[in-house]
Amino acid sequence: MTDDMSNPNSARRVRFTTESGAEQVVDQRGQDSANAFWDFVAAQEKRGDRVFTFEDVVDGSGLRFDHDRGLIVRFKRFLEDDGYTQSHVSEQFTFVEDAERSRALVLAQLHDGFKGTYPLAAWSDGVPTRIPDYADDDPETREYVLSCECGAAQRLRIRHPNETTYALRAFLVRHDGHDVFIEDPESGERLALMRGDSLIARTAGRAAGDSATGSSGRTEFMKVDLPNRYAPAASLFFEGGFTGLDRFGRWLTDIRELDLSAAAQGQLRAASFGSTAEVLSQIGRMWADSGAVDPSDRYWVFFDSSSLDEDEIERAELLALLDRLGLKPAERPAEAADGEVWVPRETRLDAELDRWF
Repeated sequence: MTDDMSNPNSARRVRFTTESGAEQVVDQRGQDSANAFWDFVAAQEKRGDRVFTFEDVVDGSGLRFDHDRGLIVRFKRFLEDDGYTQSHVSEQFTFVEDAERSRALVLAQLHDGFKGTYPLAAWSDGVPTRIPDYADDDPETREYVLSCECGAAQRLRIRHPNETTYALRAFLVRHDGHDVFIEDPESGERLALMRGDSLIARTAGRAAGDSATGSSGRTEFMKVDLPNRYAPAASLFFEGGFTGLDRFGRWLTDIRELDLSAAAQGQLRAASFGSTAEVLSQIGRMWADSGAVDPSDRYWVFFDSSSLDEDEIERAELLALLDRLGLKPAERPAEAADGEVWVPRETRLDAELDRWF
């Protein structure tokens, strides 16, 4: 390492190098420095060089363009406490996509250093892999379609969900700020990454044996608190389709519920059932999912062993449904979990819940 890198008072300079040893150092002057680098690349390519490095002399971060492997590496050098000895180098990899993206990365490195390049590419800690070019009639593959509200689309034919990692990340980066959709044409299932609204929506596919085109139309929604939730959701969809996302979070069938409190969501759900028969049937389903009969055989116990911070929406829905039947929960025993709901046995409930044993 040179003294320039360890001296914070050094003039800001950038160094261009090639694997063959060619080197040029220029003052950091924004676009002028970027133009100088691409002129350097053009000149050295004529001499047969294929690997070019752009590095900030002072902070030790930069980009390496490996045209032989079609890779771009972003790196940052770290020094020991003496300020001179290199401790280690952090590296991340992405593929060369196009000249426009490469030029944008160089400008981002000039303006914001190592962190500035992060949002502009699909970076991996190891060398990423592209999806192999499988034949359309390969029986071991499955086809998916990535699309964007801006009109862009990309077909993925894969054998294993892991093969989508780079392609998905790159598509999300290229179309940052737009909603992205993933569709399984064979099943009709669909996942929408609605980044503008901080939502994820999943749509169920055709029912078994239904050869008609299109999906069943059943769509469920989820709020997304952090943008890094989109890629894991997509990975689960590639792996298990609609049902692969069952445990990813709380799915809601009515988009109006997303901004409501748990109590309000439960009441809205309860209001969607019209007849007494429908109310009883829904209560039966809820008991079958989480219920028990108390040892005295006097109560139906819902949300067995649950705490109050679990199943909040479902608990509010149950209480609203019971209210519609004119029923009130009993006081639960002191030893019962605080999220349990104990309901005295009653003729209508007994007839319905007996069906769910």
